[in-house]
Amino acid sequence: MDFLSHRPGEAHCRDMSWRGHWQTIVPRILQRTPRDLPVRRLWETSLVDERVGRVAVRGRYSEGSGGPGPCILLHGLGGSPDSPYVLDTQAALHAAGRSVLALALRGTLGPPDDFYHAGLTADLERAIEALAAETGRKVDVIGFSLGGHVALRLALDPPEALGRVVTVCAPLDLRACCQTLDRRRSWIYRRHVLSGLKAHYRALAERGPVPTPWERIRRVRRIVEWDQLSVVPRFGFRDTDDYYRQCSVGPELERLKPPVWMVIGAVDPMVPLETLRSFLGRLPRNAEVLLDPGGGH
Repeated sequence: MDFLSHRPGEAHCRDMSWRGHWQTIVPRILQRTPRDLPVRRLWETSLVDERVGRVAVRGRYSEGSGGPGPCILLHGLGGSPDSPYVLDTQAALHAAGRSVLALALRGTLGPPDDFYHAGLTADLERAIEALAAETGRKVDVIGFSLGGHVALRLALDPPEALGRVVTVCAPLDLRACCQTLDRRRSWIYRRHVLSGLKAHYRALAERGPVPTPWERIRRVRRIVEWDQLSVVPRFGFRDTDDYYRQCSVGPELERLKPPVWMVIGAVDPMVPLETLRSFLGRLPRNAEVLLDPGGGH
């Protein structure tokens, strides 16, 4: 099937929609901590942010037995290095001999000194440089959902030490995905994501000044509202439209430099295929797409 041009019928869409929800929700209910999860130690470095000063870059690191170079895993919006899909992937890569860093998006592991957004690549770049210096090898990156978007943004202007990039269910159009999450029928995903975001924000507010008081953030019910009250003032965007326009990686995919492999779920309810079609034709020859016909998010 040519998924760039195929348009399924209405009845088929309804059936696939339910399959997408099933494939997204049920695996989370059934997920358990993998029995073969390796020992993971706290890994930490830092960088200087021009607005807030020195911030920590943290993750959970497991030492491999040799073979290919290290790999960084980057979780999704509202997640953490302890998210089940991160643990599963770290266990699988460790079994294959890889050293793995489950990197925390800013402020999601340990005492927070800031928070993140979809275009913030500095922490990932710093982690790549530090791991490359430690191991003498190039560093591959696997990014999930928003973490995949961050990885793609860095791949537009990559550090020399970046090896290959794999993304799983990465959004390409931030505005479109925000609108999807803010629909009434997406309430279960929205609640899950906002719960994680709010927990990190509350911990940050308890340590010092924040762009918007916690009591106001606590009442946020939509993703666009979260972005407007937290990301926009903290990172100097004019409004959410400015944030989404500046940071969405879709319009710039032709500039991807390293080898990239994008895994897409055909029935993903959080990053719908319809929000990706217009951008996938921009991919350069070093980028490939794998479409999972039954894959959710």
